[in-house]
Amino acid sequence: MRTIIGLLMLALATPAAAYFSLLDAPRTRCERCMDRCRRDACANEPTPTPRPTATPTPVPLPCEMFDTRVVKDYDEGQQRMLCFDVRGNGPAIVEVMSQNTGNTSCAQMQTTLISPSGQTADSLGVQPGGAMLREQGRWYFWTKLLWGNPGSCRTYVFTVTK
Repeated sequence: MRTIIGLLMLALATPAAAYFSLLDAPRTRCERCMDRCRRDACANEPTPTPRPTATPTPVPLPCEMFDTRVVKDYDEGQQRMLCFDVRGNGPAIVEVMSQNTGNTSCAQMQTTLISPSGQTADSLGVQPGGAMLREQGRWYFWTKLLWGNPGSCRTYVFTVTK
């Protein structure tokens, strides 16, 4: 009986003694965890940000000014920068519409409407265009004929509602 009581006392005292001995140990669990974090942080230093790839600066196109309507002939692959000014009061939206004079799906044009604040509206299609909230100042309308059947399909009429 004495051995059973002794074993019970030993069993009850051991977990408590072990718990206190871990707290008093020079390398506690918390310290080991902190060491691991330091070691991992040094091993996994962030890689430096790569230098941005140099992008060629586009050659600026001359600005072809127009007021509300203009007719332009294109060669395949030709680009143009059409410009117009918005002043005074008018509709809440500035809209540019295009129409090839063939009035059919015989050409493909890519366009970007650029507001005075630099916002853009891209369009791609047979008769592309763009619409954005009204801002006063100089607007730019970049155009590029991707392909078009010869003749009236390469002639575009651009109309601005401002």
